[in-house]
Order: sequence, then structure tokens, then C-alpha cells
Amino acid sequence: MKWYEILNLTGGAGDKPRSVTINIHGTVGGSFFDPDAVAASEFIQAVQSMGDLDEIRVSLATPGGNFFDGLAIANFLKGHKAEVIIEILSEASSAGSAIAMGASAGKLRAYPASFMMIHNPLTGMQGNANDFRAMADKLDILKSGLLRLYAERTGIEGATLWEMLDQETLMTAEEAVLKGFVDEIIVTEAPVLNCNLASREQVKSEVLNSLKGAVSAQNSPPVNGSDNDAVQIIKMCHDKNLSFLASDFVTQNLSITDVQSRLTTANDIQNICATAGLNTVTQNLIQNMNNPAELLRIAVSETKAEMDEDIDSGGPKDLTQNKQNNENIKNSWSRAISAVKR
Repeated sequence: MKWYEILNLTGGAGDKPRSVTINIHGTVGGSFFDPDAVAASEFIQAVQSMGDLDEIRVSLATPGGNFFDGLAIANFLKGHKAEVIIEILSEASSAGSAIAMGASAGKLRAYPASFMMIHNPLTGMQGNANDFRAMADKLDILKSGLLRLYAERTGIEGATLWEMLDQETLMTAEEAVLKGFVDEIIVTEAPVLNCNLASREQVKSEVLNSLKGAVSAQNSPPVNGSDNDAVQIIKMCHDKNLSFLASDFVTQNLSITDVQSRLTTANDIQNICATAGLNTVTQNLIQNMNNPAELLRIAVSETKAEMDEDIDSGGPKDLTQNKQNNENIKNSWSRAISAVKR
């Protein structure tokens, strides 16, 4: 299956720049499992057949694909004399994130509801222990190539990027901008007629301002905090593995002290839920920690579900054990609600 499409070639007459628009939608590169899949070499030849170009516009929506094909496309675009504008339509994951690095400086843009994911190179193989050890060393070499590609664009130090690849890092468009992978969020409220891409610091400011203005004007409190506060809030939530709280904290214009207090409460809820075996409702509880009625509804629903599960599975044969189970459930929720009240 062909994963790219060259839509049209425009310009060339008078002073109009020669521009080509390309969709890269789907799994990139050749595949052992798909004999109809095409390699990067065909893509490169197709672009070269367009002749001299002043501008290449790429719409990117790919979960990734062949490592070397993705790298070949990225390096081909980086080395092309045309200005390369890449827009992430939905995702640029795995080898797709490498292709995104082929955009010209300041020309990598993403829609607000798009994502980027980076991870270590993968392979499948069979062999003995020596074969596997040798392959692990080769994969680290390939990983170092990715590090150079990402570091050149983001300026992030090697050790940090190494850890991000180890953790298989998934980023929203806003997070990708803040980390330097993406240059700009695409504004969709009105057509972009005159695109003047800002510096990275300006882009960060725009992203943070958009977060602050996410609530409606009638409910929005006056914004008194600084952009630096918003950046610190996002980092604080990320460090506590509570990134899903960051947007609400910023839009509510909370002070750093208030955020620290709420994160402490949220962390208490996390710990208690882990101890009590209530992991399935942890995030829901945290998101409603200031809503006692909703907390009660969650508690009742979860307790009922756990008791129903005992009944469905036949329940404990011993009545004493059954009472003990119910007591444990009650104590678990008592500790959780007590933590929220502190």
C-alpha cells in the first residue's frame, strides 16, 4: 500500500515559487508483511521528479514504520534546497517523528489535537545469546543516530533524550512545543493567510496564554500569574505524574502555593488508593477532590461494584471472611475520604 500521495505542483510562472504538496498518511516504508508497501527510495524519486522546487509542504499523519525509511526521508528533506514545511495532522510517532525533524527551521507545525511519540528502535529476531547481545549493541548505535537528529532540533541534552526514548515518550502538541520538538501550534479559528512563525520563546508564550484562556470569558478569573508560573505548574504536575491536572490549574490561575497544596492532596489520594487497591478510580477521585458529592458517588459505585464481584464469583464461603472483606472496603474508602478532607 502506498503511504504517500503527491497532490499538486504549483507555481513556476513568473515570480511564483514552485511548490509541491505531499501527504504522508499511513505506515511508512517497505514491510515484510505487506508486499505492496513501497520504500523511501520511491518517495525520494517521486519528489526529485518534480524538478527544482522552492517549497515542499508535507501533511504528516503516521504511526511510524521502517526505521531506515523514516531516517532516509528525514535526511532527504533536511538536505533539500527547498523550504520544507511539515504539518502534523494527527500523529508523528516512531519513525514518523524522525520524518518531522526534516522540516526547515521554524517550519514544523502541529494541530492542537495532534501528538508526537518517540521511542527506542525496535527489531524482531531469532538466534542464540551472542546474536541477541550483538543486536542490542546495534540497536544502541541506531538510537544514538536518533539522539543526534532530535538534539539538533530541540537542543535537549543527550542524557535527557536517552531517557525520553527509553520511556517511550508521548507528547501532546503543546508539550512538543515546550520541549522544542515542534515550532508552532496551528491556529484553526481562522485561515492562515500570512504565516509569520515566531521564535520558540514566543511560541511557548502563545501556548501558555491559550491554556489560560481555555475557559469561557464569563467563568474565567482575572489572569494575574506569569508565564513562568504556568511553566512551573506544568512541570510540577509532570514531576508528580499528575500531568492531567496542569491545564485546570493554569486556567484557574492558581498560585504556586495553592498548586503545591493540591498536588500534596492528590499525591495522598494516589498513595491511599494504591494501598487500598483502588487504582481504577484514582484519577477520577483526584479530579473531583473538591467535590464531596461526586466523591461520594464514586465511593458508592466502586464499593457496590466490588461487592457485586464477590457475589458473582460465588462470594466467600465463610461468613466471617465476608464481613472482613466488607470491613476492608469500608476502611479503604474512609482513609481515602479522610485524606481529601485534610
